[in-house]
Amino acid sequence: MDAEAELAAHAARRAQILQRVRTGVEVGNLDLDVSNAMLEALGLPPLPQCFTTDVSVDLTVTVIARSRDEAVRLAEAAVVAVLEQTRFLDRFDVHTRASIRAGVAPDRDTTAGLAGRAAAQDHGGAEPE
Repeated sequence: MDAEAELAAHAARRAQILQRVRTGVEVGNLDLDVSNAMLEALGLPPLPQCFTTDVSVDLTVTVIARSRDEAVRLAEAAVVAVLEQTRFLDRFDVHTRASIRAGVAPDRDTTAGLAGRAAAQDHGGAEPE
């Protein structure tokens, strides 16, 4: 057998070993860590490992709604809309879980009054008219 044929036969044996070990791990006959140690001892690359992790990211979303249920629906819809725009949902499983705090929605007069008081504090105390 010439050198080129020997190299091809060697590569085929390596591929066959890797495939058989992978199959053994996938069907549960072989332990992944033991298999990777064995492959390493033979000078072969380890089988890739796959990990699933749960990561939680807390978001605070303020919505104006008539009820707690409507607030949860609106907040979840707002988050999902942003995630859809970024194609995030194509790559990850997203499960929503909501907790809620209720408060009074500011009206325009209250918002303007708050802005005026904040400006007064920034400029030495006199509230603008």
